Amino acid sequence: MIREVPGVALLTPEGLVVTVDFHHDNAFGYWDVNAGKEHLQRGTPLREAVQSLGASGDWSVRPNPHSIIQGAERFAAVDPVGERASFANHVSFAQGAQYTLGWRSGAQPAVTARGAHRIRRAFQSVNGPGSVKAGEQEYAVEKERRRVALFARIRARSEARKAREVT
Repeated sequence: MIREVPGVALLTPEGLVVTVDFHHDNAFGYWDVNAGKEHLQRGTPLREAVQSLGASGDWSVRPNPHSIIQGAERFAAVDPVGERASFANHVSFAQGAQYTLGWRSGAQPAVTARGAHRIRRAFQSVNGPGSVKAGEQEYAVEKERRRVALFARIRARSEARKAREVT
């Protein structure tokens, strides 16, 4: 089964760090905003922010350590979800004589993004009302800058290889 849930993405100049709380219908609903928001302030070391959202972080009710997943990704797409977003369950099943894999999708009305949006509002409270949008724009600019630099390096290597083949 694949269960869609909201996550919290910390956007950094090096990429993003995503935290998902997937054993609660209100993901991050038990994260203690008052204790944790200081770790969301711009300029805070990334390690502190990641630890604050982790299983031993700033929670009013300690989550099961297996329900918190954190991972880093280099400039993946981020799709913000609304506070009233809907999420789905995808369940696999065997179909036909060859038992090929099929999928059924169904709505998961109990899962909400309210807890994740409380974290977003806490971030805005310590960094200013336009801070989320500004952060998303900075992330997009840095992502594009690095993409262009990567293609320039690939082009330079390709041209160097061609020059060696000619000589």
